[in-house]
Amino acid sequence: MRRFYVSVLFVVASVVAIAQNPDSGKVRTFDLTAIRAIGENDSLYGALSERFEKGDSTLTSDDMEALYYGRAFRPDYTGDYSETDSSDVLLREQLYKELAEWCDRFLAKNPVSLRARYCMIVACRALGREREIGEHVSKYRKLLSVIVNSGSGTSQAPFRVLCVPDEQELAANYLQMTELDGRRLAQVEDRVCDVVTFRDGGPDRMEKREIWFDVTLPFAALGRSMREAR
Repeated sequence: MRRFYVSVLFVVASVVAIAQNPDSGKVRTFDLTAIRAIGENDSLYGALSERFEKGDSTLTSDDMEALYYGRAFRPDYTGDYSETDSSDVLLREQLYKELAEWCDRFLAKNPVSLRARYCMIVACRALGREREIGEHVSKYRKLLSVIVNSGSGTSQAPFRVLCVPDEQELAANYLQMTELDGRRLAQVEDRVCDVVTFRDGGPDRMEKREIWFDVTLPFAALGRSMREAR
């Protein structure tokens, strides 16, 4: 489904800067075992979430990776495939007060949702809540940096994401690509990848660019949910 990123970007000019490389660094490697230990621990993960929400400037790259990817090991994580669909309806109808309220509720249970954080920026802008915009842009930027630094979008180094909406956020607000042309799943060794093709280039958008996302975590969560539902 085509999102409303283009029009939103013109409304929230402050977020356009996110399209620049947020951290400009090498592809990072991280210890998923250590991240799992934090994600499965209510106290440790809760403390990280609280520091993040309070805008703690001492959070390191390791902390942010544990916060973002640790979400995959929380009891309520199901791959987050369609949890943010309600935000699209509210955004389309320009119901910004309701959108802000929805974002508050959603971020309380999932502080690393890029989609909800972005929608909160839009809502705050529309409602004149200027002071909050910078806070949410900063948090959005930090979360986006985690994904950007996890890969390069190639088959050798795909961007690792928690959900499909995060693919769309990175494509629109980092790669500045919004014209989806197609997608397919691919298996690369022990990883499941979502290979997304975007139209890129001039006014006719005839050029195509393929971006690889590692969706092993949400794919595994979806599989668990399906088995439990039987």
